[in-house]
Amino acid sequence: YNNNSHKMNSNDLQLWKINQAIPSLDNEINGKNNPLELGLTDLIDFNKGCYFGQETMSKIRNVSSLKQEIRVWTAKDSVFNLDSDKKNIYKNQKKEKSVGYITSIHKLGSRTIKGLAMIKRKFLDTENTFFTDENCKISINKSISSTFL
Repeated sequence: YNNNSHKMNSNDLQLWKINQAIPSLDNEINGKNNPLELGLTDLIDFNKGCYFGQETMSKIRNVSSLKQEIRVWTAKDSVFNLDSDKKNIYKNQKKEKSVGYITSIHKLGSRTIKGLAMIKRKFLDTENTFFTDENCKISINKSISSTFL
């Protein structure tokens, strides 16, 4: 490992984490999103008893009442303000219906940006193209779970 010239730098690691939809302590893991919404279902032991939040996690899992899920998004050929995450995502350019919000942003090159977003579940099966506050067109990828961990 020490002789490997292809070690990941922090930029490569951040991109890898986004591509795998791994939530970040700074952005997605914030006390507002639960582990099921963040795609971490396989890291929860539903058979173990007596831990903080056990009943809530079981109810959410059994009733399937997740309101949102983490997704990877991509924007190409767009001008996008990288100074701020927490941008709203809308169903169309008229901003009539909010479908979620951006939690992480990573610039890949001069014309491509990628990141993570929390998307309301009822909009996940309808389309994969949405718009940001600045009318930037973004594509939402399919779900990625944490089974690789």
